[in-house]
Amino acid sequence: MMTHARRMRTARGEVRKRAGSLGTVVVYANWFVWLESFIVLARETTVSMLIAVSTVLVILIVLLGDLLAAALVTFCVADVCVCVFGCLYWYNDTINFISA
Repeated sequence: MMTHARRMRTARGEVRKRAGSLGTVVVYANWFVWLESFIVLARETTVSMLIAVSTVLVILIVLLGDLLAAALVTFCVADVCVCVFGCLYWYNDTINFISA
């Protein structure tokens, strides 16, 4: 049985052999591409959630006029987010471009 490292070396050698006329060829494993997309997705999700939460909190404070009610509504929205992430964990699903 081939290890992952051996498969990568074999794949790199095969690509370099077939694409030798193209010059330097860089071969990436699938998990490198997945990791990069996960890093981008995590950063964009965090920024988007912070903007959304702050906007909703400001609107709630302005429209409700009560800081306690705004905090309670914000807590309920955060609780829904925790439930969604909990369901993703419970079903052994991952956060990707489809579930995000």
